[in-house]
Amino acid sequence: MTLVLVQIVAVTLLASFRTGLKTAVWHSMLGFVVYQYAGAELIHPIHRSTIRDVIAFVLAVWLVTLATAAFASVNERELRRRNYDLQGLANLSRRLEETPRAEQICQRLVDAVHDDFLAPRVAIAVGRDTWTLVASVNTGTTNLSPLMDHSVHIAVRERRTVRLGVLRADLDPWLAQLFPRARRLLLVPLLAGNTVNGVLVAEHNPRFGSRVDRRVVTMLERYASQTALALVNSWLLEQISHLAATDMLTGVANRRTLEQNLDRMFALAGRGMRPISLIMVDIDHFKRINDTYGHQVGDRTLQRVAQVLRSSCRSSDLVARYGGEEFVVVLPDTDCEGAAVVAETLRQRIQALEEEPRVTASLGVATFPLHGGTPDQVLAVADAALYQSKESGRNRVTIATVGSEPSTRSPQPL
Repeated sequence: MTLVLVQIVAVTLLASFRTGLKTAVWHSMLGFVVYQYAGAELIHPIHRSTIRDVIAFVLAVWLVTLATAAFASVNERELRRRNYDLQGLANLSRRLEETPRAEQICQRLVDAVHDDFLAPRVAIAVGRDTWTLVASVNTGTTNLSPLMDHSVHIAVRERRTVRLGVLRADLDPWLAQLFPRARRLLLVPLLAGNTVNGVLVAEHNPRFGSRVDRRVVTMLERYASQTALALVNSWLLEQISHLAATDMLTGVANRRTLEQNLDRMFALAGRGMRPISLIMVDIDHFKRINDTYGHQVGDRTLQRVAQVLRSSCRSSDLVARYGGEEFVVVLPDTDCEGAAVVAETLRQRIQALEEEPRVTASLGVATFPLHGGTPDQVLAVADAALYQSKESGRNRVTIATVGSEPSTRSPQPL
């Protein structure tokens, strides 16, 4: 009897509580068969006390089985939950590894929390200097800063998850606009090391009762931690890419970035035969500035001119340092006449710089497809026009022409 009970306990715990119940049924059937056979005198008659032992045995089997099965079912349910949670975390990690951009990373987290935890409403705000709402599901809209909220401030300052039962609009205006009439919100900081890079806000599903299970909080914190690390990596890659594409001194694009963008822009423009104009800009007498005032002043002069070029162009235009004191301005969807107007504006603004030493610039303008069909051809024509500006006395704009001498425009009074 003892061995049978040990077998049932072992099967129930090691296999499953369902297998343990089946084993108990099997042993009960064996006891019932023995009892029936003895009653029918098909086997040696069983003494009355033995019958009581059989009944006691069956009862003991079922008591042990039910107790063990109840314990095993709880363990199995918890194990399934843990496996489900770990699988969800693994899926999120895999998706984050495949996602390079910060906005997409945040959306991955919001979708995962919405799907895995059945959260009715989810939002995430992140940032390096200032925080903004990046991704959300089923929330309202707001123009407020999350750092205005008292609860968000606590989550950030204490680096811990904050549970909110009822929202107060006077204390948490950002949350109140995003989650109107919400109850039981969880605010989870996105921690990477000791730095909080954002906050995840999830609404507890009322289907699961009023109490938020500790397991849910723990898993949300793990989801947030994975996302915080992915965000830091994304920002680092973005910074590295920016440094690789930018001239360190002036902050405009470097020559490598210029060449890559010209190839792409000319290919797109060629399909629709849309014009692209290039303006070559050269600071006049730059060597004299370096020799007279020193290289630090020369560097500052390059930065001032780059700032003028950048602030005078559209967001779709590209400003790049071509080399030394030369810059290139790329103007998509701009014909030669339009580029000439832009070039003259740039020349005047450079001349108007008040900081000493005063500087001027010579400029050359060429346009695709009028002056060439490839970036190298148009650059060469623009460079020739720039050379003509210098030969004509500097501080002027020269527009390349087709089949004749370039047209040089003398400087106009400011």
